Amino acid sequence: MSAPRLFIGVDPGLSGALAVLDECGALVRVISMPTAPHGKTRRVCGRSLRAALEEDGRPVALCMLEQVASRPGQGAPSVFTFGRAYGAVEGVLAALALPVDYVTPNVWKRAFGLTSDKGESIRKACDLIPALACWPRKQGPTHDQAEAVLIAEFGRRRWGGQCMHAG
Repeated sequence: MSAPRLFIGVDPGLSGALAVLDECGALVRVISMPTAPHGKTRRVCGRSLRAALEEDGRPVALCMLEQVASRPGQGAPSVFTFGRAYGAVEGVLAALALPVDYVTPNVWKRAFGLTSDKGESIRKACDLIPALACWPRKQGPTHDQAEAVLIAEFGRRRWGGQCMHAG
């Protein structure tokens, strides 16, 4: 029997994260967005992101990418920095020919009954994925990691992923 396919959730941006779940909803891994120094700033490291996405060698059923937009009052430099990070993520996903779908924060948060409270996202992710609740508090999950997990779970549920193997 083949290994279960993977569902990836991406909370984009320099402080974002990506989470990988199998089709049964089991956590494969969650990592902070890989970045590298660039002068006095940081940028998404495409090479490290690619390595993280290819790590398992299993087929990807869906990569769910959070579709975000700039907010009123955001300065041009921060919008440009975020756009560069978002584009780097999209570029790596496209180069790997992964199936991608987009979801706005309002849509996936409403599906889980969440508001914009960061603590709610962490609690909900830990409720859905008990392995996260075992992490030492200082090591995570961070808000961004929790959101990546929830985005992956949203994609898994949208696709209708069902456990295809005995566990």
